[in-house]
Amino acid sequence: MIVLEKQQLLMCLRDDTLHLLDLRQNAVIRTFTHDQFQINTDTNKAILSPDGQYACTGSQDGSVFIWNTDSGICEKVLTQKHT
Repeated sequence: MIVLEKQQLLMCLRDDTLHLLDLRQNAVIRTFTHDQFQINTDTNKAILSPDGQYACTGSQDGSVFIWNTDSGICEKVLTQKHT
């Protein structure tokens, strides 16, 4: 899944990673990973927060992962049932 926000592109890849690209430089700014983050379909949704500070996507087991785009650290994993 590819999400375009301003001058950045957030890509959710089948290798269980997210990549944040700067479209002006045509370069990967940050790669996001987590031991429990897994992708099993081509339809996963990934999104940047309106201010670009966070990247968020769902995982195969239904968990939601939230990364800080500046530090690259996964700040929160929501594992409880959610809507």
